[in-house]
Amino acid sequence: MDDQETESPQEAVRPNPAWRRRYYTILAGQAVSQVGSSAVQFALVWFLAQETASPAAMGLAGLAAFLPGAILSPAAGIVADRHNRKRVCIAADLAAGIMATAFALAMGSWGVSVAAVIALLAARAAATSFQAPAMQAMVPQVVPAESLVEAGGMAQAISSASYILGPVVGGALFAALPLALILVTDLFGAVAAAVTLGIVPVPDHRAEGERPKLHPVRELRDGLSVFWEDRVLTQVIVSLLVLMVFFMPLSSFYPLMTSDFFGLGAFSAFQIVSMISTPIGLAVASPVAEVLGVSAWFGISGVAIVLLGAVMLVLESRARR
Repeated sequence: MDDQETESPQEAVRPNPAWRRRYYTILAGQAVSQVGSSAVQFALVWFLAQETASPAAMGLAGLAAFLPGAILSPAAGIVADRHNRKRVCIAADLAAGIMATAFALAMGSWGVSVAAVIALLAARAAATSFQAPAMQAMVPQVVPAESLVEAGGMAQAISSASYILGPVVGGALFAALPLALILVTDLFGAVAAAVTLGIVPVPDHRAEGERPKLHPVRELRDGLSVFWEDRVLTQVIVSLLVLMVFFMPLSSFYPLMTSDFFGLGAFSAFQIVSMISTPIGLAVASPVAEVLGVSAWFGISGVAIVLLGAVMLVLESRARR
């Protein structure tokens, strides 16, 4: 699995048709892992919705699922820069799978509790927060520069397909199996991702003569300064932050809206629609932004969201009458 002696960094960027076989091998394992992780996440959220029927509990679960990534993402980028990215990805995948299995064994012995599920969501989020930056940074080590667009498009397609399939699998498993058994499936996906990545030669990016390493705090500060020095970029980031503050809780409260308000069970239509909307939105937005500019599309999006909200309020009022 240690391939530092089999391929040099110079060979990794040289045009070579073999990159597709290596890259698609990695993607295959990642797809299996993403389907498994998405299915497990779906089952955990629906378990909490049925057990608690509490917005406070669902909000706490959402914090557990997202807050570790928000806190650890700066450190994850530094880890991906300073350590062997292949090993970081494998360690993160296996850690998430092993933790899920450990929680499954504990639940089998002591029972399933809301606190344990929330703790598991936080633990999985902490482990996987190191995987994504390392995987993204590792792609140019496997794919030649002139093929990065093709590789990125294929990765996005597979990721979207995996996240569409994941809730379907999770809903089926949630209806048929105890939660402890569902958690074990996360380990199979993690092993698949680790094995496929392990057999692919990936050079260590830490070559001789690289730039001197800064203190992690200074490195983080220098990275943030790039954003704060650009006033327009800062405004965009702050606006996005405010928007997501209102929008992101909807994903945590959706199971409660489905089960309590509509009286339905765990179907995956919301997740499927969410994932399908991404390529459709990009297909519409890309040519518009190309002609009018990205800032114009931000304005169009804001107006459209406000109008849609107003229309939905009118329709809901009419439906009640």
